[in-house]
Amino acid sequence: MTFGPSGSAQGASVGPPFAGTAVGSCAESAFRRARVPPFTGSPVTVGKTFFIR
Repeated sequence: MTFGPSGSAQGASVGPPFAGTAVGSCAESAFRRARVPPFTGSPVTVGKTFFIR
């Protein structure tokens, strides 16, 4: 995920095995709704590993 200084998500991507699938698209959509407190500086990219059973 990449967050802009406004705190809004600027982008999100899901890797294998869900990249390009309906499940991956759903997860990306949910992640793009995430917000953090506003900050100064350049956009920040963060990663997170999670598992879907």
